[in-house]
This record gives sequence, C-alpha cells and structure tokens, in this order.
Amino acid sequence: MKRLILIFILFLSFGKAQEAPVFNFVDGEELTFRVDYSFFNLGEITMKVNREVNGGDSLYHIHLTIESNPLLFWVDNQSVYDSYIDKNLRVHRFISNEKIDGETYKAEYSFNYKDSLMYRKLIALDAPGRETVDTLPLKKDMIDGISLIFFARAHVESKKKDTVYTFIENKSGDVIFEFLNKHTHTKTDVLPDGIGTIFFKGHLNLSGIAGVSGPFSAYFSRDPSHVPLLSFLEVFIGKVTITLVEWKGWQPLQ
Repeated sequence: MKRLILIFILFLSFGKAQEAPVFNFVDGEELTFRVDYSFFNLGEITMKVNREVNGGDSLYHIHLTIESNPLLFWVDNQSVYDSYIDKNLRVHRFISNEKIDGETYKAEYSFNYKDSLMYRKLIALDAPGRETVDTLPLKKDMIDGISLIFFARAHVESKKKDTVYTFIENKSGDVIFEFLNKHTHTKTDVLPDGIGTIFFKGHLNLSGIAGVSGPFSAYFSRDPSHVPLLSFLEVFIGKVTITLVEWKGWQPLQ
C-alpha cells in the first residue's frame, strides 16, 4: 500500500519522436484530486503550477503533494514531487524521494539534451552528507512522471494510438496510449450537472507502484485547459478512481 495514491501519474504520457504542441500553462493553477478505492478514501493529490525564471529561461514549476487519509495508518502520510518544465513540455529538473535497495534517497535529476544525458544526484536521507552522482542515457523527449500530465493535456484532442516511454522513480517502460478525441459529458459530486469532456484510454505494459499495470482510462475537460476530471486504473487491490474536487485558475464550461 506504500504510496498507493501516487499511481495517478501513470495516466500521463509523452509522444515518442513527435513534436508536442505548446501547452498554455496557467500561472497559479491549483488542482486537488480525491483518490478512492471502492467506498474508501485513500487521500488527496494537490498539483500547483507556478512560473519561475531560471538563468533567463522561463520555466513552470509543477509542485505535486500527496496526502494520505490519516485513518489509513499503513500508508505514507505525505509525499512531495517537484518538476521544472518549459513551455514546450521539456523537463529541465525533477526532484523526488526514492527507495533503492531498502534505503531512502532524495533524488535530483537534471537533463542535458545536447549530450542526451540525464544526471541523477542521490542524497541519502538516513546518512546526511552521503551523496552519489550517476549519469543515465536520456531518450528523445524523455520526461518525468509528474510532468507527463501536461503532455496528455496538450494532446488529448488528437486521434491516434501510440507507444510511449516514461520513467517513474526507478522504474521505466512502455505505455500503449489511445487518444480517441471522443466527446462525452461527465458528472461528479462537485459538478452534478456535468461538463463536456474528452475520453481516452491506454494500457500499461510494466508493473509500477502498488502493482499498477494493465488498462487505464480518463476524462479531461473539453476546453482549452483540458483539466483531468475523472480517471480510472487497475492496481493489485482493484480499480482506483481519481476525481477532481477543487480548483483555482480554471473555470469549468457547462
């Protein structure tokens, strides 16, 4: 059950060897999602977007916080992830906590597109001062699991089937992704009258956190922001539902 609700990021993908359309970020956007299994609330995910200037470059800082339901004592209380991407959806920096061989590290990734390299610094949280740096190959258009949602938001109106590549913590693999441009109308507890949405689906061909694998599907809002409204996927305990419950910087169209 550890970090079970982090599975949300597996809905997100990026195109292999394709040009991504520019996504119109909203500075100050904040989205909050509820994660449920059957009748049980597992916790919440909050994602914030803030524009920052770094060395003359304009980047968007994606700050994702996972808060588990305090009644579920066997689930981590909080996890935090930070990604820094540009307007063309290229990741420049990614920070997360990772468990490797039973040890927990703060992992800082930086991306060198010119040399096709990704640098990873591992800082041992249980042994202050102990750090290691390694170099990993950087595949074309590679992006971290948190930033992937913005590629999905940029491409959801397309109609194509593709195989994409992603990495999440220390795992990586292929995802079969089907953009259908299928228009639907979706209702939730916070939007009882429903709004126009776009449906898509896919299939995960690797076993991720909490045994995530197999089919997934999602509904994004049918407006220029393409906000994730409702999503489903399979984990080892069954189907998990992820629902948008609060927002700032977005106005749903009825």
